[in-house]
Amino acid sequence: METISLKKQMRVTLIQPPLIDVAGKKIAYGIEAEVPLGIASLAAVGEKEGYQCEVIDSIVAGYGNIYQYGKYQVFGLRFGEIARRVLEFNSNVVAISCIFFNQLESALKTAEEIWQANPDIKVIIGGIAPKPYYEEVIIKPYVDFIIKAEGETAFVHLLNKLYQKEGDFHQVDGLIYKENGQIKSNPKEYYIENLDELPLPAYHLFDIEKYFKIGVPFGCKKKNRFMNFITSRGCPFDCIFCAARDIWSRKVRMHSSEYVLRGIDFLIKKYNIEEIHFSDENLTYDYDRAAAIFNGLKEMDITWGANNGIMISSLDDKLIRLMRESGCFSLSLAIESGSQRVLSEIIKKPMLLKKLFSVVKECKKCKILCRGFFVIGMPGETKKDIWDTFLLSRYLNLEQNEIQIALPYPGTRLYDICREKNYFSKDFNLECLNNDGGPITTEAFTPDFLYMAKDIDRFMFYFRNGKKRKLGLIRDLFRKYKLKIICVIYCMLKFELKLLYIRIARGERYFC
Repeated sequence: METISLKKQMRVTLIQPPLIDVAGKKIAYGIEAEVPLGIASLAAVGEKEGYQCEVIDSIVAGYGNIYQYGKYQVFGLRFGEIARRVLEFNSNVVAISCIFFNQLESALKTAEEIWQANPDIKVIIGGIAPKPYYEEVIIKPYVDFIIKAEGETAFVHLLNKLYQKEGDFHQVDGLIYKENGQIKSNPKEYYIENLDELPLPAYHLFDIEKYFKIGVPFGCKKKNRFMNFITSRGCPFDCIFCAARDIWSRKVRMHSSEYVLRGIDFLIKKYNIEEIHFSDENLTYDYDRAAAIFNGLKEMDITWGANNGIMISSLDDKLIRLMRESGCFSLSLAIESGSQRVLSEIIKKPMLLKKLFSVVKECKKCKILCRGFFVIGMPGETKKDIWDTFLLSRYLNLEQNEIQIALPYPGTRLYDICREKNYFSKDFNLECLNNDGGPITTEAFTPDFLYMAKDIDRFMFYFRNGKKRKLGLIRDLFRKYKLKIICVIYCMLKFELKLLYIRIARGERYFC
C-alpha cells in the first residue's frame, strides 16, 4: 500500500489534441465525438500501476470552438487552455496521442505549449504518426519520448523509470529518446498476447454525458447513448495502403467473448448505454468467438454497428442472421475496388467480389444498413478499374458509399511504391494526407481525373436521390468545370449507359 501511495504523487495527463484542418479550409460542425480508447486504455493501466491520471479530450472538451492557428483551422480547446489544465492538475508527465499523420502538427503544438508553460514536465508522444519522422520529432526540445506502436506495456515501464528517477531507458520496449545529445531507438519486440489482462478503458475519467449530448459517431447510429468498443488488435493481411499493422502487428490478438460481454454489460449498468459501435476491423475474424459475442448480446437488448469496417470474407448467411438477431443495424463493408484484379494483384486484399454480392443480399434481407468503403487512385489501376469501382458502388445500391482517393501514408507499401516510381506530386508533404488530397500521379491518371470522377459520382447520386436541389447541383458543376463541362457531361452519359448495360445484360458477372 505504501508503494502505491508514493507512486500516486506522480501525476500523468493523457491528451487527445485538437483537430486541425491541414488544408487550411474551414472545419465544419459535425466532427465525430467518440471516447479516444487509446488514451483511455493508457490511463487505465497507469491507474492500475498506482499513478494519478487525468485525460483531456481536446476535441470534445472544446467542441464547437473553431479558431485560427497560422494557416490552419483548429477545432477544439485552444493550445494554451490545454497547457493551463495540465498545470492545474500539477502533472509530472504528459502523454499526447497522434494516430493520424496530418494531425502531427497539432500534437507538436500541444507539446510545445506545455513545455513553454513548464519545461520540467516530461512529454511523451505516441501513436502511428510520429514513427516515420521520429528523428524530426524527437529532436524538438519539447518532446522527451516517443512510444512506437502498441503502448500500454512501454508506457507503464517508462512511468516506473521516471518515478524511480532512473535515466537508463534502453530496456523500455519500442521507446525513442535522447541520451547525451544522441537519439536512441529501442526495437519494438513485445505485443500483449492475452488482451484480457488489460483493464477496461478508464471511462470514468471522461465526461461521458457530454459525448451522449453531442451524439456524433464515426458512421451510423440509432440511439444517442452509444459507446465505441474494441474487441481485437492486429491484422494478418497486407493491404498496400494500410498502416494499422505498424501499431498492432500482423498477428491477430483478441479479447475473449467473456471479456467483451463483461465490458459491454459494465457500460450498460454504469452509463445506461443503449448502443455499441465496434471499432476494430476484425470483429468476425474468429467465427466461433464472434458467434459467442452475438449470442451474448441477444440477452442485453441493445443495438450495435460495426462502423469501422468488417471482414467480408468471414461472413455467411447464418452469421449475418445471428448478427441481426443480436441487435446489429449497420455494417461498414471494406470493399475497396470494383476490379478483382486490383483487389488481388495491387491492393493484396484476400476478398472475392463474388462473396461480396451474397453478403450484401443477406444484409438487405435482414434489413441491416450497409455502408461501402472504396478507394481509388492506386498505382497500377487503369481508368477502367477506377470507373468500375464507381459502377460497383452504384450497382450494389448500398445506403451509403464512401469513395476516397488513395493516400500514401509513410510506412505503407503504397508510400514506398510512390517514392520508388516518383508518383508523388512535386509539393507532396504530410499536409497532402487529408481526405481531400490526391498526391499521386501515374501513367494512367492524374489527381484532376480522380477529382472529376468523384464529382460525377457525387452529382449523379444526389441528383437521382433528390437529396439536394437539382438546379443547385447543376450550377455548382458548371462553376467548377466551366469550359470542361462538355467533357464532364460526356463522361456522365457514358457512365450511366454503362451502368444500365450492366444491370440489364451482365449483372454480377461483369465484376466477377
